[in-house]
Amino acid sequence: MNVTDNQRVKAGEVLFTIDDTPYRIAVLNAQAQLAKAQAEVAKAQAEQSKAASEARRRRSLSQNAISAEDLENVNTALNTATTTLAAARAGSA
Repeated sequence: MNVTDNQRVKAGEVLFTIDDTPYRIAVLNAQAQLAKAQAEVAKAQAEQSKAASEARRRRSLSQNAISAEDLENVNTALNTATTTLAAARAGSA
């Protein structure tokens, strides 16, 4: 506090100052969390793109050239990557 009880003060005079350290730390933490979420979105986008590419490649092969199990695995990977991407985007919003 810059003043004591019953001390006269002038208009505009500083009465007290607030330590902003906790708020600065909170901002830095929030910025770090945002950066992490953005990195997770980028990673999920890359995984989704890779899975989509693999799914397209497998679909372009003749139906007899790939087993039903392999096709299901590729489709599952694509769905998982798409879901992960959506969750990462929601987390960074």
